[in-house]
Amino acid sequence: MTISPGWRLSALGIDDWAWRKSRRYGALICDRERRLVIDQLSDREPATVSALARRAAEHRDHRP
Repeated sequence: MTISPGWRLSALGIDDWAWRKSRRYGALICDRERRLVIDQLSDREPATVSALARRAAEHRDHRP
């Protein structure tokens, strides 16, 4: 699942997981409020996660 244009995020969560233990890791990006996985990254490199965080910021919920 990817972030759709109408999606509003208020709490973003990131968790890493192993494709192959001690060798290759990925990252899951979650909407913590809805408890849904919204994206799966093939790695957990800072540049990859940063790019997704910038994209997610466009969908940030600005409720007070």
